[in-house]
Amino acid sequence: MGNIAGETSMNLIEFYEKDILAVYQNNPDKYEIYTDNFEGRISVRDDYYEALLQEQRNFIDVQFGFRTKKDGELALAVYVPDLKSSSDSEQNKWQGFKIKDESIFEKEDERFKLFFNRYIVGDWNIDNGVLFKIQLIVSEINSLTEMTLNTSLFKCDKDVYLAFPSAENDHKYQDAHKTVYGFLLDGLQMPAIKRLALIANTKLDKEIKKTLKALKQILPVRLHEEIIEPLRNVSNKRGPAAHNTREYANKFPAFSQFNSDMEEIYKSLNLLKEAIEKITSFSAEVCMKRKNKLEMLPKFDLARKKEIQPNYSIYKFNEIVGKTIEKVEIGFRENDKYHPDNELAFLHFTDGSILSISIASNFIQLQDTNKQEFSNKLKMQFHLNFVLPLIKNNLEDKK
Repeated sequence: MGNIAGETSMNLIEFYEKDILAVYQNNPDKYEIYTDNFEGRISVRDDYYEALLQEQRNFIDVQFGFRTKKDGELALAVYVPDLKSSSDSEQNKWQGFKIKDESIFEKEDERFKLFFNRYIVGDWNIDNGVLFKIQLIVSEINSLTEMTLNTSLFKCDKDVYLAFPSAENDHKYQDAHKTVYGFLLDGLQMPAIKRLALIANTKLDKEIKKTLKALKQILPVRLHEEIIEPLRNVSNKRGPAAHNTREYANKFPAFSQFNSDMEEIYKSLNLLKEAIEKITSFSAEVCMKRKNKLEMLPKFDLARKKEIQPNYSIYKFNEIVGKTIEKVEIGFRENDKYHPDNELAFLHFTDGSILSISIASNFIQLQDTNKQEFSNKLKMQFHLNFVLPLIKNNLEDKK
């Protein structure tokens, strides 16, 4: 850790009491706070920032890690250039929490070393934190079920409030589990489970109302302990934070225990993904790629749908419904003064018909207009030509 001490003395990293997080956590309408096993980030919410007048805007976007004190408590290891680029009013909030005596820290600190090596040394081979991985695999499961079942297993792909305990006591540990419960357990959706049961030829008990019990019923018995129990553990651990009145908080290794719990959740979700892949006969990777491509498709302006008339060039696309493409020709259109350089495609169909696809615009007519008028009046449209197939006359019918 000697090289780390050298870097901190170069003012790349400063240390602050973890209590500074509460300043921002108490204002969720203004700030986003992300924490994971070895890193975190505080930033101003875009919607809040944009709604303010220019002179009212305070900016902050700070990356930080964690440093373990000799008493077991955690401090924030803040990347100084981020903090220095924040608004003065934001920097002032941190001053009362600054730690100047670095002798209070453990010399060997694996969590801090991960942050340091990734963000200071630049070692991007270091794996992401467990909460990042949990939200990624939930996204993969949702892609898998959306593409195969037309509904997602979980309500959301991520939760901006998912975070590690903010203090080393049992209350904050329970609170962190409560958020995970809302994301994963409350997030399970019965319609997706019922459709999985249908594909798996599993008849769900009619009296089952809880999603976790229903999910358990469609999984192989050998996977119950590895998939269901870590999720049930979340329910048990969040209990005191959700029901009745709690006793006084007690000192507890909340951060490390929560990390261990989440590692089990990650393993559980990985096995769940594999089980659903087996039931649906599709891979999550393929489904996620398809979902991403679908989301990149441009959207139709439905308010203008009625504007398309039979005499419009684009209407000719209707002629190819039900036809089979035999071959495709692609290239560039021969230039002339009426047609600037553009791409061209011919679709050849098995019945002999052909559809040419190119782009037409009013670019030539607008060459002498100013930039504003050019931008407002420029139109780009498909230019389609549909060539009918050659159909033989039935001479016998004419006799």
